[in-house]
Amino acid sequence: MRACGHITDTYARSLKSGHTLFHQGDTADQLYEVVRGVVRLERVLLNGRRQVMSFGYAGDIVGFPHDGLHNSTCMMITPGIVISHRVDALENTSSDSDLHQRVFEAALAEIGVLHDHFQALGCCSAMERVAGFLSQLVDRIGVDAHGQTVVHLPMCRSDIADYLGLSTETISRMVSQLRAMHVISLTDVQTVIVQNATKLSMLAEGE
Repeated sequence: MRACGHITDTYARSLKSGHTLFHQGDTADQLYEVVRGVVRLERVLLNGRRQVMSFGYAGDIVGFPHDGLHNSTCMMITPGIVISHRVDALENTSSDSDLHQRVFEAALAEIGVLHDHFQALGCCSAMERVAGFLSQLVDRIGVDAHGQTVVHLPMCRSDIADYLGLSTETISRMVSQLRAMHVISLTDVQTVIVQNATKLSMLAEGE
């Protein structure tokens, strides 16, 4: 879902945590560009279970239509700023070529992210999933701090569990193992300090 470039649209909205941008099944007449903050995309499965599909960070574009509809619900999980782009306006390729390029790149990236995610759910161990998720957060929202990387988790443990297809108990157990290996440490439940990013990446690859 990653899209890069300078944002020129002036119609930005400041939104609070908990605001829903769209619901599963809504008509997809707008795309949403995340300027600041984090969003969660989730889907209710036929058995009633929730599946967290992905998280959107600053620079991402979310809300791509599937047969004209949104196939997930999107909610702000932190306060943020979002720009809305009408889908019908994007059909005019002669206007705002920079935006069209960013949307194109974001659509390709979304396909790749979803493919990798579902492949991980089917093939990777619990440790590989948790280590891979933390490695992604290091790349997206990690902050360097004297040779280590600090990651402030914008999502709760149940969000992570529903994203990785694991129980919250398994998430906690994997985190405890990573702490015991001195790969990470915690200053509180929402703040992870990555002490050994190389080892974390190796664990994500099953090494």
